Amino acid sequence: MKIIQKQSLIKLIPIITLILAILIGLLDPPPIQRLRLMGFDQIQRVEPRPYQKLPVRIVDIDEKKLGSTGAMAMATNSNG
Repeated sequence: MKIIQKQSLIKLIPIITLILAILIGLLDPPPIQRLRLMGFDQIQRVEPRPYQKLPVRIVDIDEKKLGSTGAMAMATNSNG
């Protein structure tokens, strides 16, 4: 009888572990967040993303332009 109960308990350990892991993942407590972010930072330090030259355009929009065209973004082909 004790052998059957022991085997039942041993079979429950993976299920309990899985439930705990899911709960921790859903709740995401601060210590787990810190560990996750520290792990991500370490991965980025060990193997950073390769540099890619991307086209970037910095635009200075003044109040006069905002008054004439509005606050919405201008068309991408508009330079004026």
